[in-house]
Amino acid sequence: MADTPRLTPRDYDPWELATPQQLLTLLQRLGVSGSDVARALRVPRSAVSMWHHGTRATPPKQIPALRSLTRQTFDEAIELNDKARALAPTEDVRQAIHTELAAIYTRWKAEVLADAGTFERALQRNCETLVMIVEQEQRRREDVETFKLIAETMAQQMELLITLKGEAPSPEDELAARLTAAHETVETTRPPTPKS
Repeated sequence: MADTPRLTPRDYDPWELATPQQLLTLLQRLGVSGSDVARALRVPRSAVSMWHHGTRATPPKQIPALRSLTRQTFDEAIELNDKARALAPTEDVRQAIHTELAAIYTRWKAEVLADAGTFERALQRNCETLVMIVEQEQRRREDVETFKLIAETMAQQMELLITLKGEAPSPEDELAARLTAAHETVETTRPPTPKS
């Protein structure tokens, strides 16, 4: 089994890993309109829409400004959230206000890390660690606990990946899709039958 490169703190930093589309998604979830983004970046509204939908790449010179705008907006959302929590009449309301913003950020961060491959590499590293534990000549009771913890972590990572990226198609579904695609290719490349 090949060694997977070590994960660094940068591999878990969504602010470094986020694509322009992901930054725009977070802004949208925080309630910032495309018009507001366009005004802040001094670009046409249509450009922001095309960047967000992937029909046009975000110009490299705009990416630092977009990243800065997103981070500033998120920091402001935290401040507003803190103020709203301070004014909330009950602990339940305070907790609900906190949970709402936390859920937006947690989901966005998970999507960024999944798309960047961080979770896949973490799974591979954990798998390599399990193999090392199993291949040891001398085992201890602590190895059993370590094995259980790593296996549970891997199960959680896989659940998260399935949630974020969808369930992998079954081999039968993949075969049916390939056969359908091949059949459609044959039909479109077949010369027309001469009329008699």
